[in-house]
Amino acid sequence: MYEYLIQELISKGVLFEKGLSKMEIEEIEKKYNIHFPSELLKLYKIALPISHGFYNWRNKSKENIRDIKESLIRPIKGLLEYPRDIYWSDNWGEEPNNEEEREKVILSKMRHAPQMIPIYGHRYMAES
Repeated sequence: MYEYLIQELISKGVLFEKGLSKMEIEEIEKKYNIHFPSELLKLYKIALPISHGFYNWRNKSKENIRDIKESLIRPIKGLLEYPRDIYWSDNWGEEPNNEEEREKVILSKMRHAPQMIPIYGHRYMAES
């Protein structure tokens, strides 16, 4: 399955490097305090997309590390900037009338949510 996907992406001009080794994956997950989703890991073990817009997890330059770290916090920063725009889930219980209390509950939920792993541009997957 992934070979077909890789070939399709190559036909669209996406560049790939060899897949990540087990040691590289462990190092990356430790450095960024993440766990790749299993389906993404299957792809990254075969080949690593490195074209513009993709995250080059192998690149250890200071600029790349900074960019990846910023992308890891981007979803949370976006939610924190506009907490009033967050849809209230019925699973969270009754919605507080007080905005400050509502924001506290939302922040608590965010702390327990899976980390979002950047894949391409602003596209993410939840970690496993």
